[in-house]
Amino acid sequence: MFLNSFNPAGYRQERMRGLREPLFRKVQGISPRNIVIFGETGTGKSSLINMLSNSQMAEVSNLAVGCTFQSNPYPIILDDVHYTLWDTAGLNEGDSGSIPADTALRHLHDLVQNLHDGLSLLVYCIRGSRYRDIIKVNYDLFKEIICQGEVPIVIVITGLENEERMEDWWIENEKEFASRKMLFDGHACVTTTKGKRDMFEEEYEESKVVLRKMIKAKCPSDAWIVSSDAWLQRITTRIKEYYDIYNHNGSPSFSEPNDGRSSTANNFRFFMGMILSSALAFVVGQSS
Repeated sequence: MFLNSFNPAGYRQERMRGLREPLFRKVQGISPRNIVIFGETGTGKSSLINMLSNSQMAEVSNLAVGCTFQSNPYPIILDDVHYTLWDTAGLNEGDSGSIPADTALRHLHDLVQNLHDGLSLLVYCIRGSRYRDIIKVNYDLFKEIICQGEVPIVIVITGLENEERMEDWWIENEKEFASRKMLFDGHACVTTTKGKRDMFEEEYEESKVVLRKMIKAKCPSDAWIVSSDAWLQRITTRIKEYYDIYNHNGSPSFSEPNDGRSSTANNFRFFMGMILSSALAFVVGQSS
């Protein structure tokens, strides 16, 4: 099973053996601290930003897919510490999305290169439903390929307003992530909605406290800055290796039932294929 057996530590071991130069350098005492929030459409990224800022600064969309890739900055202050939240809406829409792959990759490149003060934390936003393999793909793409395993990462699980105790979701599911080599520096089980007639207001206020506490505890003052022009070429190679390993091992054993509605394998091939092809095209364009 490729998605379970893929070991990103091998990439870092290769770098430690001196075969490849580091792409990031660490700097200290950065302000504001940059935080990139990523996850599939509909996981509540914009609502999460509004919860952290205690305002409606991020527009919440009801659309199933986005129309353009965006990397919008949202400045917030928590206990006199300044942060900038970056919403990566539209990066991983899958085969039903309407964002051209080359546009997504160009904006991703611009986001990483333009974070002159570096990146301090990755926040992975997922919904509290059953495990799906795209969760692993997105983790590997951001944590291990784009950020080379350097940047700390936390996970925020949304949509838990109907749970008797929201934290129980992580207690029951943490092993599912660990078994797939998805490790996090922290987690928050939350709801990002107050519900109809504010029926979940208590859970919402609890979530706000939990989320802010995690950010303050897990977002370091250190940051990681892209230090090599080889960044894009390197992640293109990584994506190709990831895609080749997947095709060599064949389709994994997916968690979803085979009821005709699940197309995770096809979605994965399309998603990684379009990112790989657009990355290669962009590298050629940059060098010409």
